[in-house]
Amino acid sequence: MDRNIGSAPNRDLQLPLLTVDTVAGYVRELDLLPSDERLEATEVTGGSINFSFRVTGLTNSVFVKQTPGFIKILGPSAKLSKQRLRIERETFSVWKDALGPSESEVLACLPHILYFDEDRMIMVMEDLRSYVTLQDPFSAGVVDVVAARKVGRFLGCVHAKTHSVLVTEEVRKDLSIKFINQELRKLQLEQFFTQPYQMAPGALPLRSDDELMAAIDELRALYSGEKLDNLALCHGDFHAGSVMVNVQDRNSGMGCSVSAKVIDTEFAIYGPPGLDVGCLIASYVLSCVQQAVVGADPEQIRAFSSAIAAIWDAYRDKMRTLKIPEATLDAISSDAVGFAGCEVARNALYGLPVSDKDKKKLADETAIALAVKFIKERAHGVGRLLVVIDEACCSKC
Repeated sequence: MDRNIGSAPNRDLQLPLLTVDTVAGYVRELDLLPSDERLEATEVTGGSINFSFRVTGLTNSVFVKQTPGFIKILGPSAKLSKQRLRIERETFSVWKDALGPSESEVLACLPHILYFDEDRMIMVMEDLRSYVTLQDPFSAGVVDVVAARKVGRFLGCVHAKTHSVLVTEEVRKDLSIKFINQELRKLQLEQFFTQPYQMAPGALPLRSDDELMAAIDELRALYSGEKLDNLALCHGDFHAGSVMVNVQDRNSGMGCSVSAKVIDTEFAIYGPPGLDVGCLIASYVLSCVQQAVVGADPEQIRAFSSAIAAIWDAYRDKMRTLKIPEATLDAISSDAVGFAGCEVARNALYGLPVSDKDKKKLADETAIALAVKFIKERAHGVGRLLVVIDEACCSKC
């Protein structure tokens, strides 16, 4: 059960940011861990824009996140609104309220928020230390189709429950205002649709392709929320690193039980649901390409394609169950392929993490070629994307 204490009153807005030396004392004041236990704090590295810590006692631990008014790795000169943590907490709250008790499996994918300090923009959450990101096993060619299906159902449910075709006009307007998230949306517009084609090495052929650039402009307009009849409360940055999973009994012969937690919703927007689906799919596409060029086992390569199919099938089935119209699902399928193409292109233009120089070149070229096809042929939906992946990666195994 969440122990959501609420916002801390009368905090001094000029108090310094938490550090590894002060965060344990902060948690101690909140009485979230046994008072008679010695607390130890460590900084959780890897994040680029926020400060994160783990505070551990003898029997339990908590995760602490604070958003400064800047991008952590760039320092105070790189201003960024600290209100992004409020967006993160509000997203979890809206999803939880929209789901209701009948969607217990999906509710279980939301992390427990233990405390939120709105003045200092600090959130204390359950510690997912026994979990890994959905992305972590990909580098070893391991992909879990059960986890993919679970995440697909999660997205289908939270999108349907907040979708503009099902909620009232009043709710739609409220969500559009509450999750306009203008500063971070602008950042994503630059990072996702503009900078890669202007600044990345090797972008000139794409920039010179008028058909491709026109399609990217259409997807940019969708992300901006210009199409008002197909909107949902979206995570906004839903790659495979935004999901934590804990897989048990993988080798027991009795199947496996997957616990999944969705994290890092600070980029949330009321926008096109195909964005979340496409960005998630892109994580699998990129890993599939990398596994193919380094000569992984054919079954490992095909598993990525199978996981994409499982994501879409679970997503579509959940949306249908919750009465999302078929025409809307077709539009989401098309948008998802287009957004997947943008995310694949963005990563490949800056270079995929393949150590061998020749194989890296092949991986980048293969991914970019896939991205162009996805974007240009997005009207054919996820089914066409799977065919294209098979032709590029699986049929040559």
